[in-house]
Amino acid sequence: MSRQHKHPLFVLAEIDQRYRQQTKHNATDQTQETLGLGLLINQKPFVISTANIIEIARIDKKRRIAPIPASRAWHIGLMSVRGQLVNIIDLSAYLMEKKTEIRQKTRIVMIRREQFQTGFMVDDVTGLLRAGKDKAEPTSNLRLPGKLAFACRRTFLLDDTEWTELDLSRLYADPEFARVTNT
Repeated sequence: MSRQHKHPLFVLAEIDQRYRQQTKHNATDQTQETLGLGLLINQKPFVISTANIIEIARIDKKRRIAPIPASRAWHIGLMSVRGQLVNIIDLSAYLMEKKTEIRQKTRIVMIRREQFQTGFMVDDVTGLLRAGKDKAEPTSNLRLPGKLAFACRRTFLLDDTEWTELDLSRLYADPEFARVTNT
C-alpha cells in the first residue's frame, strides 16, 4: 500500500506513535485517556474530537485543490477524495482571519458529518493527545476573540502547553459557515 493511500486509522496510529516519541509517554500506561487529535492552527495548539475523522491528507500534486470563483477567503475550494468532491476550509482563515501558509507539514483533516465530508486545512497535526485523567488541568483562559469564542469549548494545560478544545459541531451550526460564496 503506498504512503499516500494508507487507511486513516493507520495514519492516526503513526501520528500517535510520533507524538509518544516526542513526549516520551509510556505506551502501556492504562490510566491515560485520549483527549483528541492535536492540531496547530495559525501555529496555536488546538485539539478536536477524533470521532468523525476519516482521513488526514497532505496537499501534493496528486491532491490538488480547485478554487471556486466568488467563494469566501476561508473556502479554499474543492478536492477530489476517492471520487467524492470535498469542500476544503482554511480553519485559520475562518476562525482568525489569517490564511494558512501551505508548507510541507500542512494537512487536511477530513471530517464526515452525516452524509457530507469537509476538509479542514491546518498548519500541522501533532498527534493524539493522551493524558491521565488528572493531568489535563482546565484553565480559565477561554477569553478568545470572535469566532474562536463561539467554536471553542475549553482550554487545558498539558505538558506545559495550553490547548484549546475546538468543537467542530459548533462550526457546522454557524449560519455563516454554511455560506461559502460571497453572493
